[in-house]
Amino acid sequence: MKPNDTEQQESIATFRGMLDQLAAWAADEGSLVLPCKSTGPVCFVALASEMQAQIVERTARYLAVCGDVRSAGGSLEDGRRLFWATVRRLGLRPVSDFLAEVQASDVIEIYDRNFVQLFRSFNFFKLSGYTLDEVLCRPSLELFRRDPAQTRALLDAAKALFEAAKPATTRLFGPLYVIEERASRARRRLLVQDKLAAPLFDAEGRVIAIATTFDCHVSDGRPSPSFP
Repeated sequence: MKPNDTEQQESIATFRGMLDQLAAWAADEGSLVLPCKSTGPVCFVALASEMQAQIVERTARYLAVCGDVRSAGGSLEDGRRLFWATVRRLGLRPVSDFLAEVQASDVIEIYDRNFVQLFRSFNFFKLSGYTLDEVLCRPSLELFRRDPAQTRALLDAAKALFEAAKPATTRLFGPLYVIEERASRARRRLLVQDKLAAPLFDAEGRVIAIATTFDCHVSDGRPSPSFP
C-alpha cells in the first residue's frame, strides 16, 4: 500500500530531524558536516517509500549508537567505540584481533551478505564533500569514481570471508589509490589505502557481515589515474 501524503511528509521530517541532530553533534565536537542541501533532503525525497523506510531504520540505529557513545562521554571521532556499539545492537561478534589493529584515524565500515552498508564510522563524513543526505541515500557508485580493480579486490576479499571454512581477519594493505567525488560541489579527491577485512559472527557462529577498514585523507591534488 502506498503511503499517503501525510505519512510521506512525516517520514521526510523524521529523516531531516535525524540529519540535523547528527550535524549538531558534529558541530558540538568542532566539525562541519552538512545535513542536506538548502532545499532539504532531496536525495531522500527522490527514493521509493520502501527504500525510505530502510534508510530511516538504518539512520535511526546510527543516531542511537552515536547518542549512546556521546552519553557515555565518548566522541563521534572514536570509530572503534561507534563500531562496538553498532555490533552490539546488531547482535554480532568480531574476531578478537580485529580492533587491536584498527587505528584511531581509520574509516570502519560494515557490510552484509548483499553488500548493503550497515555502518560507516563518522570520520568519513568529515572527509567527504557530500551532505549526509547524499551519502546516506545515494549509491556509492553514483557518488565516487574509483579504479574498478580496487572495487573487485574488495569484493573478492569479502566473498572469500563469507565462504571460508575458518574466516579470519584479512590484511589487505594494497597500494594507495584515489577516489574522486563525481557530484559534490567540492569535487574532493580522497587518497585511500585498504587495510583490513574481517568477519562478523552471529550467536551461532555464522558469518553474517564483514567489517572493513581503510586509511583515507583528502588528496594533495596531484593527477589521478584514468578510470571510468
